[in-house]
Amino acid sequence: MISYLIHCQPRTVNLYAQIKKIIEDILNEKGGTPPSSDKSDEDEFLTVTEAARLINVKVSRIRAAIFKREIPYVKIGALVRLPKSGLLEYLEDQIKHPN
Repeated sequence: MISYLIHCQPRTVNLYAQIKKIIEDILNEKGGTPPSSDKSDEDEFLTVTEAARLINVKVSRIRAAIFKREIPYVKIGALVRLPKSGLLEYLEDQIKHPN
């Protein structure tokens, strides 16, 4: 059984690559865009973890900034989302310029 799985794994990886290529081709033919494309006309919302990764800080620092209302956020029930543009604007405001 294990030898069967080992022999099938390269085929499976190749199959996934083929399926991905087919889906991309279909989307391109119909004028659609793959899910990973940038949405320049819409604001992207990040989770707290994604925001922390984006600016390379701990999640607790993002949560503290939300609690202190230092950064804009949206609360949907228990979920907290941060607009990427608002987060980047907050960072721009934090830049210290020499006198």
